[in-house]
Amino acid sequence: MTAYDAVSKDFELTGIIRLGDPGADPERLDELTQAVRADLLETHISAASLVQVMTPDGARAVDGNQIGELIVVLGSSTVVLRSVIQVLRAWRDRRPERTVELTVGKDQLKLNDATREQQDRAVEAFIAAIRKK
Repeated sequence: MTAYDAVSKDFELTGIIRLGDPGADPERLDELTQAVRADLLETHISAASLVQVMTPDGARAVDGNQIGELIVVLGSSTVVLRSVIQVLRAWRDRRPERTVELTVGKDQLKLNDATREQQDRAVEAFIAAIRKK
């Protein structure tokens, strides 16, 4: 059982966020992840936690946390989901080379080098897929 499985049994809608910044070393990406977590907690999500891992020597983790990954408990509100996506888009837009993935169940939203219009369509398709659950 993963941390995601344990969380998802207790709440209606949970997800995994993966952040990428090719210019950041692991420590900087950890700082950025913490900042995104703080921003997410200002929305109405139930929780945002760093993904905890067992780290073998040389692994990409700091203090037992998987770098750039968060588990978020969204509840069941589309409004909250949109708020989370807005935070993630704002973070990504500050540096266009950054990447963001939000996975809820089998549905995945990737925010990368697509145009704003392409991202808008991807966001609407993702939210529509989530609503069907």
